[in-house]
Amino acid sequence: MKRTYVYILAVCVSIAAACALAVTCVTAGIGKRPRSIILVGWDAASRDTVQGLMAQGRLPNLAALVSGGAFVDIDVQRITDTKAGWTEILTGYPPEITGTHDNHMYQQIPQGYTVFERLQDFFGKGNFITVAVISKKLHMDCFPPQRYDRIEDVPEDYQSTVRTELNPDGQGCVYFPGEPFAGIKDKIDVFVNDLRSNSNTLQEALRLLEKYRQKPFFFFVHFGDIDGAGHKFGVNAPQVANAVISCDACLGALVQKLKEYKIYDTTRIYVTADHGLDTIGNSHRDAPFIFLATNNRKVIRDGRRIDIAPTILEDFGVDLSKIKPALPGWSLTKIKRCKYCVRKR
Repeated sequence: MKRTYVYILAVCVSIAAACALAVTCVTAGIGKRPRSIILVGWDAASRDTVQGLMAQGRLPNLAALVSGGAFVDIDVQRITDTKAGWTEILTGYPPEITGTHDNHMYQQIPQGYTVFERLQDFFGKGNFITVAVISKKLHMDCFPPQRYDRIEDVPEDYQSTVRTELNPDGQGCVYFPGEPFAGIKDKIDVFVNDLRSNSNTLQEALRLLEKYRQKPFFFFVHFGDIDGAGHKFGVNAPQVANAVISCDACLGALVQKLKEYKIYDTTRIYVTADHGLDTIGNSHRDAPFIFLATNNRKVIRDGRRIDIAPTILEDFGVDLSKIKPALPGWSLTKIKRCKYCVRKR
């Protein structure tokens, strides 16, 4: 009888140990850091529009992504335009630090402040790939600082931002401070913009994904068709909904390639927008309601644009406390009391 009791006890201990190991494995799987991250930009995608189309079953790829992760609200606290939006998302800093306040008041982002540069420093250049594939040119350019004798010599798109200064000889000149991303073009592995359409952007992203799939990477893939449709046809036009659906199809193509290359399970995807569209008209002067969709199950709360960069950096294992200047945002995987609501699962 005693031997039987000891045997039963041993079996119970073994089962308990096996269960504990299984729990540990599951927990480790959830907590495992990604090898790579793709940040997908849906320029001007309003939260209500995206949620509505997803509820109708018209965004199957986004729905599939968040079924294993999260969809949270992101609210914009400042200007709702392209320059301010993507600068804040890709640095984690407000305009007081980057100098980019809106589409007409901006400067080159200070050296080392972008997510691209921080990840290269963290992993070591050559060990990690950084890529930006951007559909737009205007407001997403890398035109460098320049001095001109006359304002007429300044490219038309930049004439509204020049400043009057003096040359060393005391003669007057005009100075263009540079587009926000002027400093990173030669520092990251690939910076491609002015691709004009979702389809062109997708093809370039897929080409580069095939080229760099063997290494860990951070891709920023920017789709601009929603913004173009909103400006041309107005927020409630069917062309806007079609542009969002096109972005979803592009997301599906990216996911399909990641699975084909057998790297989907080690790749985190974040989908967000720089701003939304006004509830009426064809602009985005007051369009602060956007979103973050991801397959990161740890994302648990709503937040702001400045929370996206620290979420990505932390996901890769970067120690946020060591970043200078300190990031004012907070990872969306952490609860910050009295500031944001925790998302209900």
